[in-house]
Amino acid sequence: YAVILFLCISGTYSQNWVVQSNPASGDVISINAIDSNLAYALTSTQVLKTTNGGLNWIVMVTAPSGRNFLGMQWMLPNVGYLWYNNWNQYLKTFNGGINWVSYALPSNNGDMQFLNDTNNVYFISPSVGGQSFHYTTNSGSNWYSSSLSSYTINVLGRMYFVNQQTGFVNGGTSWTYFNSILRTTDRGFTWTPVMTSNTNGYEGGGDFVFFGNIGFHVSNKTYKTTNMGETWTILNNQSGGRNSLFMHDPQWGWLGKSSGLLKTTDGCTTWVNQNIGVPGVNIHEVSFVNYNTGWICGSAGHILKTTNGSGVIPPAQAPTLTAPPNNSTGQSITPLLQWNSVPNAVKYRVQVSIDVFNSTVLDYDTVSITQFQVPPGF
Repeated sequence: YAVILFLCISGTYSQNWVVQSNPASGDVISINAIDSNLAYALTSTQVLKTTNGGLNWIVMVTAPSGRNFLGMQWMLPNVGYLWYNNWNQYLKTFNGGINWVSYALPSNNGDMQFLNDTNNVYFISPSVGGQSFHYTTNSGSNWYSSSLSSYTINVLGRMYFVNQQTGFVNGGTSWTYFNSILRTTDRGFTWTPVMTSNTNGYEGGGDFVFFGNIGFHVSNKTYKTTNMGETWTILNNQSGGRNSLFMHDPQWGWLGKSSGLLKTTDGCTTWVNQNIGVPGVNIHEVSFVNYNTGWICGSAGHILKTTNGSGVIPPAQAPTLTAPPNNSTGQSITPLLQWNSVPNAVKYRVQVSIDVFNSTVLDYDTVSITQFQVPPGF
């Protein structure tokens, strides 16, 4: 007895990026897309919000005089965080930015991360020739700290925690002599270098993205790990720029750079330049809500949106099995499977399982016609 499932893999077309009008002044340094209508953007002095897919953006928050925003993070549609320079506090909203509550920080001018448990906050503050790491489990009432000064790196890169225990920091500039990635598995009490300037010419830098034990990191090159960051393998030299890495899954993703936008469909092994229609934009961040709908932001107040970023036309419908009849019994164990043609499909995927797809015994994803002969032995 066999259960057969058909999954349509659709055709391709070109991507379109549309420049959105917004009231921002200066570079847009960050963008967080929540869904196809709701997104937040950040300049050094303004927080912007759209609730209609970017047709209109409003200024939601303005920075106090003499202060600049350093970053923001949104956990849920209405739960978000902001932090400034030269201020030992961060802000949290529970109602989409209408009201903000301040919480204490142990230092200032650092990079921050908030995990799904919003009481857990990670904070790293730089200093010339070193930096310090801090975390709290109660939103800042108490902080635990450790020093990273022995590694002489400056946190001009990023911090990223995969979970409450395992995290990474990176840094390095042309004037620091030790560029590295540091890893902790005990919530920041101890740190170990897992990549240095002696490792494939590592130069410090940009984002981390993880899917379980599989992770990616970009600096002057693209790196991959399959063991939660214990070791890293260089994938390619995509040369310069490391502003923002966004991955849909371990295969598909985007890289925003000072020189433009790149796309990968093979797990960062190769990158293809994308034409966004506007020359000279330094792309600061990329944020997608699905494979098609996403935003990029960058220099000179630029916010751009696409609704077909995957380059894939979704099929209008799923294929329907025409022979043998669905749910029929007494069929050959090597049947000729046939189904109707689906518009936009360029190939189909056929899976055969001995149960309800807990034990798949056959998987073909390159079927270009509307029939498939199940071979013997399955």
